[in-house]
Amino acid sequence: MTWIRPRDLSANFQPDGRMMVRSISTGVGALLPSWVAGILAYCSEPRSKSDIADALGPRAIQVLDQLIEIGLLRSPEEQENEVMFNNFAGVPVHRRMLDDEIRLDAYRRAIEATVKPGDVVIDAGSGTGILALYAAKAGARKVYAIEQSDFADWIPVMAEHNGVGEIVELIRGNFGAVQLSEKADVLVTETFGAWALAEGAASELDLCIQRNLKAEASLIPSHIQLHAFGLAERPNLLLEPFRVRDDGIDLSPMRDEAYLRSENIWLEGTHHPQQIARLRLQENQLSGHIELDSPAQALALHFTLELAPSVHLPTGPHDPKTHWKQTVIACDLPSGAHPITAAPSPEDKRTLLVELGNKSYRVR
Repeated sequence: MTWIRPRDLSANFQPDGRMMVRSISTGVGALLPSWVAGILAYCSEPRSKSDIADALGPRAIQVLDQLIEIGLLRSPEEQENEVMFNNFAGVPVHRRMLDDEIRLDAYRRAIEATVKPGDVVIDAGSGTGILALYAAKAGARKVYAIEQSDFADWIPVMAEHNGVGEIVELIRGNFGAVQLSEKADVLVTETFGAWALAEGAASELDLCIQRNLKAEASLIPSHIQLHAFGLAERPNLLLEPFRVRDDGIDLSPMRDEAYLRSENIWLEGTHHPQQIARLRLQENQLSGHIELDSPAQALALHFTLELAPSVHLPTGPHDPKTHWKQTVIACDLPSGAHPITAAPSPEDKRTLLVELGNKSYRVR
């Protein structure tokens, strides 16, 4: 078992030499001896008890259980879930997604084409519950809306208000850990971020599918197409903010870090995307290559969700605009073929690590 401290931990030293340690995101805090700061600093990444004992001595082990009990140290899994689900508990996130009519229309049509009267449906990562409502309206006998964030409280309210309160059942929890009392005919999910994979939900979706779906069940979407194309000129937004400004402030030390971070941008003009990979819903890693006809200063990434045989949801620059936009990373690549791989970050599965041109880019 390993332990890690909350990412937003802060400490204020008190007049008596102790320190007040707080984490705003988790709501925990405690007044601690100042020497405990060494333990929390050391646990900036997952550490086992033996790691802590070897590095800091037996004194550290004496307070370890207390730090765990009050929540100042937690398992990496708890940390991951806290960050992910807190991020999706707010109105601003859902406002942006609900304003994306292209996305909602495609999902509605796919659900209507897939769900048959009497079906049992899982909405994995239900959010506001709108996809669960579509499934209920399409004739499902039962819809299990699985949601872990605090937004889950709205799902039964919305279901009752839309006349399907007897059909939609809220399951509060991580859809990767839920075991239902019956097998489902359909699973629908919209758990996709930058370049589709950045939400990091594939492994939990796989567990949910194995535990809760019939062998012949349908998935919405079933597959994800990953596309990319080169840009001859780098969009200014990627690096230009990190410069010597006209007001004399020099932000250029951040430029190298900004180079390795993605940005979501609506791109205009004529482009020629290439399909890099086609993944099943449960897959979260890709390996492919991109062929550049000319040098590129940036690479644009986008995806297509295969929601149903007759319904695809593309997010490219020539498609109707969605809230995903296109994901752009800086690069300096000559013409020719270049390998490109992607996988979840070991530190944060919601961050996608894209390897390109001997550099590792963090995509979110």
